[in-house]
Amino acid sequence: MVHNSIFRGYNSIYHQASHVAAADMADFVGYCLTWHKFLKSHADNEDTSLFPNTMRILNDATIFDAAEREHGM
Repeated sequence: MVHNSIFRGYNSIYHQASHVAAADMADFVGYCLTWHKFLKSHADNEDTSLFPNTMRILNDATIFDAAEREHGM
């Protein structure tokens, strides 16, 4: 569900960007920055906690190889 929320947030930014009135730009930029903070926080948590802890628990250092490549690790 988290990835769905990230995707929906990105879609809302992409689809609404061309419709934002000049008077609403600051609010829209704030929304975009909030979405970015959410995305970065989630990705950082995966990299520092989820991936390493799951690999340790499962004793499998390769389980997240594709995800780690996707994250640029």
